[in-house]
Amino acid sequence: MAGETELRWEWPAERKVQQKILVEITEIDSSSGLFGLKKSPSLAQGFPDPTTLKGVIKSGQPGTIKLVLPRLELSNLKPGDLLGIGLVEDTVCICVSPVPVNSDPDQWLQTWSCNNE
Repeated sequence: MAGETELRWEWPAERKVQQKILVEITEIDSSSGLFGLKKSPSLAQGFPDPTTLKGVIKSGQPGTIKLVLPRLELSNLKPGDLLGIGLVEDTVCICVSPVPVNSDPDQWLQTWSCNNE
């Protein structure tokens, strides 16, 4: 992944993560727009409270990511926090999890899976 990569959110549906990346969050935007229009994505991407996350990849190939996902998946994360992202098909995100405070991010990423949260 070089440059900014746009990831697509999908529910896991019992799929296994094929790739994991570590991301430092640079921006979280959950603005809803006039009359909540930005909160009503197309049916193909419809999910509750869509939030745009941008971040810098800290593992693997350098670059940045952009991902729109349900706000609930981000809990209380903020810019500067580290996040594990589980991918299938290179650009489909099926899970996210904050890196625990006081842990080694690289070691945590190696052992983390969508199922052990």
